[in-house]
Amino acid sequence: MRTAVKKNARRQELLEQIYPMIDQVGYENLTVRGICTSLGISTGTFYHYFPEKADLLLAFFAGIDDFYQQEVLPRFGPDEAANLDRFIHSYGVYCQRVGAGVCRCLTSAPAHDAKRNYLSESRPISRILEELMIRGAASGRFTCPFPPEQCARMVMISVRGHGSDWAKRGGEYDLIRSLDDYALLLRIALGCRP
Repeated sequence: MRTAVKKNARRQELLEQIYPMIDQVGYENLTVRGICTSLGISTGTFYHYFPEKADLLLAFFAGIDDFYQQEVLPRFGPDEAANLDRFIHSYGVYCQRVGAGVCRCLTSAPAHDAKRNYLSESRPISRILEELMIRGAASGRFTCPFPPEQCARMVMISVRGHGSDWAKRGGEYDLIRSLDDYALLLRIALGCRP
């Protein structure tokens, strides 16, 4: 058990050192050799933590899921409109934390490959949003002509779109503020009462 904890901690440490490299050269131009040279590690060490380069993408998606499970969800309260604001705001916080390069990967990675479905609606981030929308609709807090599951999917697409635009522009504007403005617009669209 202790070994797994240490391995996960070291893996996260390596990821955090790789994030700025992705901002500099882009994921598509990043090579395992370049990563190893920059970090002063052997290729064997890299492959110990990431069996293939594509596992970096998987780690990016797992990272945002973990962020929502560990940092965002515990801060939800009884007001689903406030929770939706927090959900949307937090997407900007996470993207700014990991940088435009990683955000570009999160928003432009292929939907799936032979091994994984990166945009699966069963991922934690999607489930958290869907459950929030279901509770908001059930309580009457959200009045929307679409089923809550469809609303959740539309919100997720919109939030990813904001992240994609911000990343493609190299992080040149305040993503958090842009998402906060979107959350205000969404409140109006969902008919949220004060």
